Amino acid sequence: MNPASDPPGANEPGLPEPNGKDQPLREANAAMSGEPVSPPQEATVPFISGVEAQAEEFAESSLMPEGFADPLLIGEYRIIARLGSGGMAEVYCGWHAPMQRRVALKLLRRRPDVRTAGADVLAEVQATARLQHPNIVQLYHVLEYQDRLCLVLEFVEGRTLSQSLAQGAALDFTAIARLMLTLAQAVQYAHDAGVLHLDLKPGNVLLTANGQPKIADFGLSRRIGRLSQGAYLAGTPCYMAPEQTWTDGELGVWTDVYGLGTILYQLLTGQPPVADGSLAQVFTAVRSGAILPIGQLQPLAPPGLVAICQKCLQPLPRDRYSSAAALASDLQRFLAGEAVRVPVRQTAYRLRLWCRHPMRIRDAGSLMTAFSTVLGCWCLLGLLLLVTGVLEVPQPTILIRHILVWLCGGYLPGLALGLFTLLHRPWAIYAGAGLAGLGVLVMLGRLAGVISPEYTMGGMVAHPDVLRVENLLITCLFGLAFLVHLPALYAWHCLYRSGQR
Repeated sequence: MNPASDPPGANEPGLPEPNGKDQPLREANAAMSGEPVSPPQEATVPFISGVEAQAEEFAESSLMPEGFADPLLIGEYRIIARLGSGGMAEVYCGWHAPMQRRVALKLLRRRPDVRTAGADVLAEVQATARLQHPNIVQLYHVLEYQDRLCLVLEFVEGRTLSQSLAQGAALDFTAIARLMLTLAQAVQYAHDAGVLHLDLKPGNVLLTANGQPKIADFGLSRRIGRLSQGAYLAGTPCYMAPEQTWTDGELGVWTDVYGLGTILYQLLTGQPPVADGSLAQVFTAVRSGAILPIGQLQPLAPPGLVAICQKCLQPLPRDRYSSAAALASDLQRFLAGEAVRVPVRQTAYRLRLWCRHPMRIRDAGSLMTAFSTVLGCWCLLGLLLLVTGVLEVPQPTILIRHILVWLCGGYLPGLALGLFTLLHRPWAIYAGAGLAGLGVLVMLGRLAGVISPEYTMGGMVAHPDVLRVENLLITCLFGLAFLVHLPALYAWHCLYRSGQR
């Protein structure tokens, strides 16, 4: 939206034309554009095209705080649309003319404890307003009128994560882990500032147009240190932590860790951890940890990510991650292809993690480089000794030809492939595996007497057992190089090709 333009809805087709009632905003726009402005013809009450009915409804509702001179103005903020309502607040889209930007106006309903604890509630909201993080919806301003609060929030164009999932949006497991890492880091930032969220769920995660997540509804959070739930149960039942279902439950950073776990669970399975039902049924399921296993709903979910989610959703706070930072650390390990710190009782999973680690590419390149360098130098030394006459054998020509074949056909190409493998060149990894596999086949053929059964290294080795030991040793080296290249190929595909981890 052009920051100098009218607020959305001001000149939409099919809506009444603006008149003198919106003169202040038109004057501001005209002053910036240089256009002449006709004088207003009617009263000076601000008017927004297309939202007259909403404005009247707002002005006549019991939510309208006393003290406002105009039903379409809340302080300096001009209401232009109604965004929605919930059990605790009405939300409107507002226009702040001095800053030329849209805002979200959240007008809280009267809560039972606001009159007695109004100062504490206001202090908590003010603490939230100090949060400055790219993944947290910014709280710009707080208006207090008697025992009600109006929160002026950053307006985020986009949709909620819940809406995105409901519309069938699918994320691969890597994208899910990255999204959760971003949310965990934002929550940890809030915790470091002394603020708890206590209502983390997909509906409170907004996705911007470019997919950047922003955590909303921090305006109803609590400061760390006020850890009792109180007589008023706040939160969304299907996403509440067990301690939130008790009026005397102790709340803390572990509560938000559970909330992050509910988001991860729904991203993996497409449904909340606890199914809808009566409040008593939901609370019983939450308190007992009766959550349907992720593997039954999403068999393809990586065990590491499943273990992270299960750790977050433990019924007892002491069994969860100690902080959102600890959760973020395990998510980073998962994204790096490392084993998470949460116990995962699956040997195959840990083996797969080891195989897919980028270090396997380095291992293959290093082994091929070292193997080719050592044997190549050994061949060059043999050539030097033969040419200078230091080493005398009955058939030097056969031995020289043999050395040149292995040097030019095996060890020098192996050295080059090893170096390119260290640079993560996929063709080098494939070629290195092929070269090592070919070497294994050739040496096995020699051991079986199929290839060059009469070869005795130019007559230098007279005893066949000595030659057999040498061939067996070289076969083992080629076999080791081949085996090391297999996890390197898998690691490269996981690192550069696969969309899922």
